[in-house]
Amino acid sequence: SFIARQREQLQGKRLFLAACLSWTLLGALTNILNVQVSRRSCNISFILWTISHNMTILSLTWLSFYLGCSNGKGDRDKGNTNPPIFAAVNQHGLIVFILANLMTGVVNLSINTLEASYGKAIVVIFV
Repeated sequence: SFIARQREQLQGKRLFLAACLSWTLLGALTNILNVQVSRRSCNISFILWTISHNMTILSLTWLSFYLGCSNGKGDRDKGNTNPPIFAAVNQHGLIVFILANLMTGVVNLSINTLEASYGKAIVVIFV
C-alpha cells in the first residue's frame, strides 16, 4: 500500500542520514580533535568508525532490497520481498561461503597485507 511504501522510504532516509551523520562525526573527531582510529585501544574513534561502517552497509542493503523489490522482480504483492540476487545467495550459501574463503586465502597469500599501503588495501577490498 501507499502508506507502507512511504514508511519504507522514511526508514531508508533515516538510515542514510544516520550513516552520513556518523561519518561526519568521525571526520570531525579524527581531523579536528586528532583522535585517530585505534582498534587496539578501542577508542571512541574506532567505535564511531565501526558504527559508521555498519550503518553504511545497512543503508546499501536497504537500498538494494528497496530497488530490487520495487521494479517487479521481487514480487512484493505475493509476499516475496527478496531481490533475485539475495535469493540466489541464500539458496547457495555454502558455495558462496567457500568461494569467499578461497578468495580471502588468495589475497592473504599473494599480498603482504600487514605492509600494504592504504590505497592498495582499498583496491583489494573493492576488487
